[in-house]
Amino acid sequence: MYRDDQGNALPDLPDEPNCRCMTVPVLKMENLVRDITLPSAVYAKVAEVPHTPVGAGYTDWWQAASEKERMTAVGVTRYQTAKKILGRAPQWIELINSDGKLLSVEELRRETEEERNTRIAAVKSRILQQELAHLGLVRTGGILPARLPGVTSADQAVRVIEQRIRGEPLEYGFFVADDGTIMLTKVGSEASIIFQKEEAKRVAGTTFTHNHPRNGPLSAGDVHALIAGRLKAMRAATAWGAYELRQQKTVADGQRAVTIGERAADDYRAIVKARMRELSQEAERMRAAGVPQSQINEWLTREYTRVLEEALMQIAQQYNLVFRKEIL
Repeated sequence: MYRDDQGNALPDLPDEPNCRCMTVPVLKMENLVRDITLPSAVYAKVAEVPHTPVGAGYTDWWQAASEKERMTAVGVTRYQTAKKILGRAPQWIELINSDGKLLSVEELRRETEEERNTRIAAVKSRILQQELAHLGLVRTGGILPARLPGVTSADQAVRVIEQRIRGEPLEYGFFVADDGTIMLTKVGSEASIIFQKEEAKRVAGTTFTHNHPRNGPLSAGDVHALIAGRLKAMRAATAWGAYELRQQKTVADGQRAVTIGERAADDYRAIVKARMRELSQEAERMRAAGVPQSQINEWLTREYTRVLEEALMQIAQQYNLVFRKEIL
């Protein structure tokens, strides 16, 4: 019987129809070569080479494979069922669950569109975790908490993470402790990430970084999460850099922190709303003057970003926060 790195029994392979997998033992060579100078050095160097993430590897293969090869890999009925449901050729991540196991034909047929979208988001999150592991995450009791090699601070860790999640179509969030340990990861939609109360308690005092697919500044929800969650800092990675709000002192009482967080978020929205009313009036004057709508839209986009940044600066002054805008 073979076991995984956690001591759990692995299934006998092949374990299902059309399975072409087989179990191959991994032999530890350290005891064989530790007393031989050259082989030991060579083995040490080989051991430093990171393995390719399973999810990413399959996805790359799938993109390059022909339709016949794809059907051979997952089964003709499963492939054709997914193709009929989606109205197009399925992607690899649309056929598996977050554990990397292929869904049955019945599971594909029974799944609602909302359930499918939730599952695919979970699969993408798992693959992202694998890719971060590929960068060098060391397990300390499962995938998380985990540490990046050579990283000794949250500041170092968030920059490695942001380099990877920058530009992703969905929001990915990471809570990082002061020593650089990644405590929790979350995946959301293209505009938000949802947290549970029990999760918030676990990550108080950490730095939270996430990507903004639309490249905008920190939102009212981010302001609220920073203060109410008693986080040290809230960061948002964009295509060109990052925004950061940092608390100079977190509120000790949890309920009071929630109240202040709600008030800060409301103040932020009020500032933005008032300024946007002025911009709308200016846009009307530009339209009346014959300025092309496309030009007005470009102007509004630029001004809206500036309004949000100015609102963040005001909120920072009002609630004893430090606002920073980093450019790559």
